[in-house]
Amino acid sequence: MISADVNDDGKQDLVTANLFRSVSVLVNDGHGSFAPYRDFAVEGDASFVAAADLDGDGGLDISDAVATLGFLFLGARPSFPAATEAPRTLRT
Repeated sequence: MISADVNDDGKQDLVTANLFRSVSVLVNDGHGSFAPYRDFAVEGDASFVAAADLDGDGGLDISDAVATLGFLFLGARPSFPAATEAPRTLRT
């Protein structure tokens, strides 16, 4: 699990690596709690997650480590909780 500001609102959100082929994001509601989690599919059981600007667009992206390396390109999307884009997965 990591904390990262995934929706660019200045609050630390939570990102977890899960068994059963998913990564979950819990957005900080700013009132001491988190919105219900959103799962994003990955190609294997995620071992860990990391956050960085992987594609150079100035926005935070999430990477998971599994047998393949997956990327969830968030970019600078303040509307992240409503996003429907599936993760992009790159084989290594």
